[in-house]
This record gives sequence, C-alpha cells and structure tokens, in this order.
Amino acid sequence: MINFIVPTTALLLTFLASIATLRYLLTRQGIYWAIPFLISLILFYQNLTTLLKAAEMEGDFIISFSSLLPLVLSILWYALIQAFHFALKTEREYNKYVDQSRKTYNEARFVLLTERRRTRKEQIENKTKATNKPIVPSVPVYHFPDDDK
Repeated sequence: MINFIVPTTALLLTFLASIATLRYLLTRQGIYWAIPFLISLILFYQNLTTLLKAAEMEGDFIISFSSLLPLVLSILWYALIQAFHFALKTEREYNKYVDQSRKTYNEARFVLLTERRRTRKEQIENKTKATNKPIVPSVPVYHFPDDDK
C-alpha cells in the first residue's frame, strides 16, 4: 500500500502545482509563470512515470532516499510556487511625492479644461449677441468753437 501512497502524493502535489501555475499564467503577471509552468509539467510527467513503475513493480516497497525524492521535490516545488505567488501578489508602497504630483497635475488639467469650456461658451454667447443685434451707428456731434458765441 505504501508503494502507491508516496508516488500518488507526489503526483497530486505536482498536479496542484501545474494547475496553480496555469492559473497564475492567465493573470496580469503571466509572463513570470511560463517557465514554472513548464517545470511543473516536467515534474508531473516524471511523477506519473514513477507511479506507473510502482504499479508494475511486484514486491515490497523499500523506503530509501531515492524512493522519497520525488515526494520531497514535489513538496518543495509546490511550496516554492506558493511563495513566489505571494511575493508577486504583495503590494509595494507608492512614492507619495509622485502620487501627489500626479494628482495635482490631473487637477490642474481638469481646472484648465473647465475654464476653457466656460470661456468658449462665453465667447459663443457674446458672438451670438453681437451678430443678432442691429447696430445703430452713432453720428458724432461736432462743436466748433465759433458755434458757442
């Protein structure tokens, strides 16, 4: 029975590692997960062949370092994938100066655009008022110095 437990557990762990890396491959940081996905598939294939050899083997399972190596490697690989995932998932603190300057710049752009819109509306209103009103020409009145007498 133990000759199936060790390779099956190793195969299950590498299957979980392959599925996890495939899931992480389809996220925003997918470029980082291409090589771990290939390594997980290679380890999965290796553990699958180990399980098939254990199924064909007759006799007692001898516990040795070489027989437990796939299980230890699978445990370490799955732990490494989870640690790598959480390391990529953690957020870094942003530079507050850069963040504030970006906000100030965006606010200034917004104020500039609203003032331009308001000025453009006023210019259009003044233009329509000027074009729609009739112009009454004013005739200047001249006073000559001799007229006062």
